[in-house]
Amino acid sequence: MKRGVTFLWVMILFLMFGVAWGEDVNPPPWSRSDPGATYQQWEFGTDDNPVGPDVVDNLAGEPLVSITGGFIDNTFHYDEYAGHFGVWGFEDEMIATIPNFGNKNPLKEIQVQITFWADGIANLSALPAGDDGKYAVMDQGATTDLGGGWYQATFTASIQPNPISEEISISPAECTLYVDELVVDTICIPEPATVLLLGLGGLGLLRRRR
Repeated sequence: MKRGVTFLWVMILFLMFGVAWGEDVNPPPWSRSDPGATYQQWEFGTDDNPVGPDVVDNLAGEPLVSITGGFIDNTFHYDEYAGHFGVWGFEDEMIATIPNFGNKNPLKEIQVQITFWADGIANLSALPAGDDGKYAVMDQGATTDLGGGWYQATFTASIQPNPISEEISISPAECTLYVDELVVDTICIPEPATVLLLGLGGLGLLRRRR
């Protein structure tokens, strides 16, 4: 009897969380627990604009997503759109503002996973907040066909040097874009010399303990 109850609870939890977070199909190459890493995920189960993430691990501040120009046809597709639940449809621009650690590391890596339906192409770019001169178009990587016209695509970009915060712009290219889920991972990369010094310091501590 206990085994049956345990199995039932495992299945319930899988259905609750496995389906909700199932489209995080391409985690970043770094660990989300690494120093300088941030992680935030939106499911768009509300029409609040801007809106905070449903899942977040960002000690630098509160990430936000907003759209400009309003929802398509003045409608927020919360109940259902093309078989997906909790969908933002728009024709103008979605902006994700991600707070960042204020250290002076020379490089910031950004990875975005987006689950979308579109009758055209989605354009993604990243720029340090308030600094249009460092505008970086994000490169599209792995793309998964989820069926029913839905796709999950991964985009990456690097910003030099590490900004205090960045804005990720998601805009349709002459089409309507429907977004079901957004996952943003970032990490600050220290200089190789800093990494080497940290490693040598660790070796020194080990020698002292011996």
